Amino acid sequence: MTKEECIQQKWEEAGFSWDQIKDIVDHEGGLMLDHPSLKTTIIGYQDAHKKGLLKGYDFNGSRLKVWNSLLDEIHRNYGWTKIESEADLPKQATWYITINKNGGYINSSIIFNAQSKDTWMRTYSHWRPIVEIPKPLY
Repeated sequence: MTKEECIQQKWEEAGFSWDQIKDIVDHEGGLMLDHPSLKTTIIGYQDAHKKGLLKGYDFNGSRLKVWNSLLDEIHRNYGWTKIESEADLPKQATWYITINKNGGYINSSIIFNAQSKDTWMRTYSHWRPIVEIPKPLY
């Protein structure tokens, strides 16, 4: 599933008609309204508001940006970073968990460094840092 498909799914889960809002949802998943009063014309808005699913009302110039709380997990992506360009590669030379592009095999400990950049771009679709689990206290 793509990020765009995930965004659509979460807005539909919140009770919105994707056909009505797809042209006013930005690339991050925010609902962009030219005027705050327009929120009352969107099917599902009032119910989602009553359920507490809408948050983060930001004014972007004269536009109102509304966030769907169901999108939080998409932005975090469960801690995974999707590799779409070199800018998405890790910044530190350390160990990571990676997912291969060709079938989703998860590698449990792969090191990243400047020499491995090309291999990472060809081979892996996602990465996340290996988090050291603390030893028990007793």
